[in-house]
Amino acid sequence: MSRPHPASTLLVLALAPACTTTPQVAIPGERGDVTITTWTDGAVAGGVGVYVHDDAGEVRGHFESDARGVLVVAVAPGWSATVIDDLDGFRYVDTALGLVPGDAVAIGQRRRLSGEAPPLRVAALAPIDGATRYAITVCGPLTTTSPVDDPTRETMATYDRRALDDDGGALIVAEAFGLDDAPRFALVDADDVTKLASPVALPAWREITTAPVFVAADPEALEVAVSLRSHHGCVVGAGTSAGGDVPVAHYPGLPIERAAATTWFRRDARQTSWTSRRVAVQTDKPAPTALVADVPARVDDVAVQPYGSGTVVGWSESGDPLAGDGVVVVAGPTYDAQWTMVMPRGRRSVILPRLSEVPAGAPQWINVSIVDLDEVDDWSELTAPRWDQAGWTATGTLANPVE
Repeated sequence: MSRPHPASTLLVLALAPACTTTPQVAIPGERGDVTITTWTDGAVAGGVGVYVHDDAGEVRGHFESDARGVLVVAVAPGWSATVIDDLDGFRYVDTALGLVPGDAVAIGQRRRLSGEAPPLRVAALAPIDGATRYAITVCGPLTTTSPVDDPTRETMATYDRRALDDDGGALIVAEAFGLDDAPRFALVDADDVTKLASPVALPAWREITTAPVFVAADPEALEVAVSLRSHHGCVVGAGTSAGGDVPVAHYPGLPIERAAATTWFRRDARQTSWTSRRVAVQTDKPAPTALVADVPARVDDVAVQPYGSGTVVGWSESGDPLAGDGVVVVAGPTYDAQWTMVMPRGRRSVILPRLSEVPAGAPQWINVSIVDLDEVDDWSELTAPRWDQAGWTATGTLANPVE
């Protein structure tokens, strides 16, 4: 069955309560205070550096949060603030764009990401005649898959910490591929993966089933994808089609907590665009038989070009201007870095703030999403992006841009 792309870590920006007792850091000539709470690796942290940029991307100051992780700094409307953090060889860059005096924002990683997750010992699997490949997946908000070299022996499965939900839970899934009939699976539902008995013994193999889900899609759509999520945020079913009946392969017997239809409007060598709607929130229900993929808004033509000594990212939008009240821009400046920028909806371009820690020029890839800030609660899913979640209205993407 298909898997969502396990994007590298996305960073979190959230509203935070203001703190009026922190001394103000003044920037001469500017207009009003914003309150910034700095986070790193899942906790509020003090002594964290904060860059402040003007609306042209120029650095206007570099400050540190106090011992409580709070900084009050005066800015003009449209300025930005950035926190940079290096965790286990990966660089996380957080930027809150479009600040206005009076804002209170939290910048930084709201989930712990540093430190290796302990490997998972999985007991030997019963071989299946005809199977050519086996794998063990830890499936939560993100999926991490380990190959099984010999199913008759124990497997040490490694996984990304982001594959666990906030309580440490996930589905542990073994899959067998290459069979003439349906692929097979076996799974264990773990409330806390670290507390499982070792080695983990999986139950008997079962068949992955396929059932149609009818999707009413926009006539301009090139392709429609359906995803089904169970508890822990795990994708337990997925399928694609040009429209109409979408064959969805899924693990049977699991309650579906969320079903989504994602409409793709364009795919070519360099650009894609899609709209992620409608999301049906369910509780302890089976897979739906029909979904409506309405298209409230679209993001197209994501582009990048030089701007003076810096870089500007631009995009076009169509559809309902009230479909979302925020924009999230996520870029990969290098293979080992992720830059997340959050701003109110309304602008269709952004000058990337100049940072010595980020290489100048076009990022390797860029995603631009229209979001509903109220539904994207706490920005927690930015850690492991789930485009099919409520609140993510539309996304446009540009890979390998050429200046």
